[in-house]
Amino acid sequence: MFAAAHGGTLFLDEIGAASEALQLRLLRVVEEQLVRPVGSTRSQPVDVRIAAATNEDLMRAIGEGRFRSDLYYRLRGATVRLPPLRRRPDDIPLLAYHALDLWAQHREGAHPGIAKEAMALLVKYPWPGNVRELISEVQEAASACPDEPIRPRHLSIRALAPQPGDETGDEEGSRLRLLTETLRHTGGNVAEAGRVLGISRSTMYRWLRSVGLR
Repeated sequence: MFAAAHGGTLFLDEIGAASEALQLRLLRVVEEQLVRPVGSTRSQPVDVRIAAATNEDLMRAIGEGRFRSDLYYRLRGATVRLPPLRRRPDDIPLLAYHALDLWAQHREGAHPGIAKEAMALLVKYPWPGNVRELISEVQEAASACPDEPIRPRHLSIRALAPQPGDETGDEEGSRLRLLTETLRHTGGNVAEAGRVLGISRSTMYRWLRSVGLR
């Protein structure tokens, strides 16, 4: 892949999950700017710009001995910290239509789009799985209605919408659905659910008690 990217950019996704052996190999390539193809006895120079992404806290991983500090400092030329999708709702419509365009390319046609009521749900949802979850949600909904706009009934996240008959108003019912869905995505991990929602541990437990989940 380094050889193929010679003169260009190589994107390394989930760099924080790289094994110790792979980290060492990457470090050598970055430092020496040489690769040796499998089966060859000769190295060849490569000129590659590396873009690496991770959702890991790499400084914590370094402290725990899971990531090499020398590789980290070699890769850290310029750092872009991208907030989770729930903190940038204005990006959701653009990303949703991008996901729809990708889906339509495989059908060699166009999709009618997304109804405003469905888009309102997409914007409201906290997206514990971030952009990957949004893309999956939109494309699954598009498959369910290939010849009509995506509507709330086509979305699996529609349970987060306020339902008629919620006692004590929409807030408590919406909070219950939000907590339930987020805990489902985190496998019941309360601390991780709190991080996903961007709330403190004490607030998380207070919310859980308020809806009867604790």
